[in-house]
Amino acid sequence: MKKIFLILGAVFLLLAVGTGILLVSFDADRLRPALLKKLEEATGIQPIRLSRLSLTLRGGFAISLKGLSVEPSLQVEEASAGVKLLPLLKGNIQIGHVVVLRPKVSLVRKPDGSIGLEGIDLTPRRPAPKASSSAPPAGAALALAISSVQVKEGTVDFKDSSSRPPLRLSLQPLDLWLKDVSFSQPTSFKAKAEGVLLPAEGSGEPHLTGKISFSSEGTLELKEPEKIPQTVKATADIRLTDAAIKNLNILREVFSRLSMLPGLAESLESRLPEEYRAKLTERDTSLEPVNLSVTIGQGALSFNDLRLATDSFELAGGGKVTLEGSLSSRMTLRVEPKLSFALFGSVEELKALSDEEGRLTLPVILQGTLPKVLVLPDLSYVASRLMPAKAEKLIGGLLENLLEKGK
Repeated sequence: MKKIFLILGAVFLLLAVGTGILLVSFDADRLRPALLKKLEEATGIQPIRLSRLSLTLRGGFAISLKGLSVEPSLQVEEASAGVKLLPLLKGNIQIGHVVVLRPKVSLVRKPDGSIGLEGIDLTPRRPAPKASSSAPPAGAALALAISSVQVKEGTVDFKDSSSRPPLRLSLQPLDLWLKDVSFSQPTSFKAKAEGVLLPAEGSGEPHLTGKISFSSEGTLELKEPEKIPQTVKATADIRLTDAAIKNLNILREVFSRLSMLPGLAESLESRLPEEYRAKLTERDTSLEPVNLSVTIGQGALSFNDLRLATDSFELAGGGKVTLEGSLSSRMTLRVEPKLSFALFGSVEELKALSDEEGRLTLPVILQGTLPKVLVLPDLSYVASRLMPAKAEKLIGGLLENLLEKGK
């Protein structure tokens, strides 16, 4: 019996060594043309290019791809993944660590709100009808699990064609980590990136420009790829530098909408000293660095501590932005003391809107669909402050007239 076990052991050892030698000597790149043809047939996307395909044995199958590209919107310099051998024999696909080096992706949000690869139609093909069968699909018995996915030094160009003007964002480098990737339960992730909010070419509409960096951590679900954005639950820290809101002077916009003081913006332009007049005539609003912490969930991004500051005023408050770009926010506008004093001197009624520190202060509402956002003063608050002041002035004038008549 002992000899039988020794013989069986020797056979298994020889098989393992033989398999290893076969894998090491096997040129997997010969399968590349057939693999690309199958991929093109399955996805309906062509041409798909791949420079090199290799297969090695490292505690399982290690697959390496080089020069993968789908023109015009996807390029991967190199990608590798290990498939564990023993689970595969039991019908389970267990992939170890996946590494993707320097991918370049061009994404676009279409006018209908869907997100896809730019220039590539990802509409699913309708399979031909098949005869009914009680047998489960061939792939149903396979279970897929991935220990981790790491994306290094990625580049993402995003264009939102659903907005006017189109919002453009370029991220580079982008680093992404996915852990315990699963299609049946939430997958945890970490991400960090730097990028640029690009100006909208040839547009006179308001839009945000500047440099952006962020880090985020949370979970997402991969079961239905088209619904991934709605499943994200995460926190993120965002920083904007060299930022400006083009084609919008926030101060002038607020003053032009104070309907109970008709012609206020024009009056201020004509009465303010020259050094302050430029604050209302500048075309854009340049911002100091912005630091923001947000919570992502239920298809929306929520914030409580947003502060947009310039050298003459600040906006502070909270709000929410949906995945469709709809913004709703309540904030407080505070004008710096020296400019406030000049404003009060030019239009006396504005003194009713001063706070304890002598700053012109009023609540405002930001609403609209990015990048088009309206900055609306809270007219009910303004009226509640202006009307008593106007009434006091009116009563004072009547008393003065009565006293004059009495004399």
